[in-house]
Amino acid sequence: MLLLNLRINYKDMKKIFLSLLFTFTAIFSFASLDKAEIAKLWDQAAATYAEGDFEKAIEIYKTLEKEQGVSASLYYNLGNSYFKNHNLANAILNYNRALKLYPTSSDILHNLAIANATTTNKIKEMPKFFVVRWIESARNIMSSDAWANISIVGLAIFLALAVSFLLSRNSGTRKSSFTLGAIMLFVTITSAIASTTQMEIQSDDTYFIVMENNVAVKSSPDNAGKDIFILNEGVKVNVTENLGKWSKIVIVSGDTGWLETINIEKI
Repeated sequence: MLLLNLRINYKDMKKIFLSLLFTFTAIFSFASLDKAEIAKLWDQAAATYAEGDFEKAIEIYKTLEKEQGVSASLYYNLGNSYFKNHNLANAILNYNRALKLYPTSSDILHNLAIANATTTNKIKEMPKFFVVRWIESARNIMSSDAWANISIVGLAIFLALAVSFLLSRNSGTRKSSFTLGAIMLFVTITSAIASTTQMEIQSDDTYFIVMENNVAVKSSPDNAGKDIFILNEGVKVNVTENLGKWSKIVIVSGDTGWLETINIEKI
């Protein structure tokens, strides 16, 4: 009886094992198939773009967005396709989305500058204090992850130097450890701030792109409000308040007003 039970249990365990093996094999096969299909879509998008079929390229990139999720490369290529297809608003929108994910990319910055130069509205940006411009330029040298890695390494070195300072009896060693420790603490803090700031910029959902031409910006959130100025497609605005179907916006010149939310799309 005991031997029979053991045989039955062994057969059941074998069936379970084979079933699990088949399931995992199927999962990995489908995963490989998905990767292959995604790679094929990328190749198709690049080919149709090179052939000048920009509408088809846009369709494929939109499919990729649904299948594999967002990425700076995807938004960048989508922006290029829209720009070539003479859809300025969507080109600028996608360049800005790419820039949020990859703020140090010279290619994205270059193409966005070209697209912005073709907009109808020539809005003069409020001048920034030179120190602010220098800090922003320094922060954008590297990505958020790179700054975070530097901060972690800097903290590790600082702790090692702190231990050396506390344990050493040699005055020269203590002096060197203190000086280098202070420098590494500064590097750690500034890198952490740069990383955090970039992460906040990436998660900021208050910036939008105007998607239509001749959008009236009004003095109040209603149709009876006075027209203050007109915005055209591609202009970047900062939404500070929402009221019903209206959004209060601020543009880079500092001018503010209300427009209908339907005319803008979030970056």
